[in-house]
Amino acid sequence: MRALLFTSFLGAAAGCWLAAAGCGSGAVVSETADKVGNDSAAATEGGSDCQALADAQLDLGLHVNFMLRLDTDLAYKRLTDPEIASAFKLDPARLRRDLEVLSVLPDDDSPDAICQPWSQALPELRTLADVLEANLLSGKPFSDGSGGGEKLLAMAKSAAVVYSVTVDDAMRRVGCQ
Repeated sequence: MRALLFTSFLGAAAGCWLAAAGCGSGAVVSETADKVGNDSAAATEGGSDCQALADAQLDLGLHVNFMLRLDTDLAYKRLTDPEIASAFKLDPARLRRDLEVLSVLPDDDSPDAICQPWSQALPELRTLADVLEANLLSGKPFSDGSGGGEKLLAMAKSAAVVYSVTVDDAMRRVGCQ
């Protein structure tokens, strides 16, 4: 059920932001070194490895989904207020751990690749975690003069595309979907 709900969100997000992210059938993909070489079997040797990847994938998606809703200082207050019960909290440290788990996914180096290689997307997503952390510390990233609120929204829109297209494809290629 969790994956179904999340996949639905990402399908919609990908449709909205593919053009903005420079992805599409004509996108040119540069070749990069694969983080795990050609040994994608390491990710599929046990159900627990695929489960860890799936858990990190879901958590990354939840973070991005919530970040897309951080469009005012009040939204930050609502999502970070300890008195408001929530099953999910934005946690930059947890997001970084998820990205570390997902860093083993291989790049798609085929000539018909849709988007940028996963290894190139990771630094952008790590920067997103840094901006999120700074915004959470500020509590008012739209009115504190930093421009952090607008920056996070723009990065989250791009991340929705990267996540939905690149990570889903990498998970399929290693046999975890």
